[in-house]
Amino acid sequence: MIPKQSNLTMSRDDGFIINRMKKVGVWKKMQEMSNPKKTASIILGDELFIWHGNEGDSGYTFFKCANPFELLIIAAKVSSSQRAPSNPTKH
Repeated sequence: MIPKQSNLTMSRDDGFIINRMKKVGVWKKMQEMSNPKKTASIILGDELFIWHGNEGDSGYTFFKCANPFELLIIAAKVSSSQRAPSNPTKH
């Protein structure tokens, strides 16, 4: 039996993510939590907003998933992973 796959949306487009955070009311909280060299996450319903303060590659990631258990797994994996620097986000 094949397990049912959840519908998952992901974005690294900072403009889209910032607008979405403003729309759902978590932008100010994320600004308070977003520090260089730190990772911050906010889960709101079926949406996960992540700030990556990695040196050389800071910015936001967004996930939307109807299954809250899978969303928590994604959050744990992202929080524990180390990514190689690419292009930094300019704010």
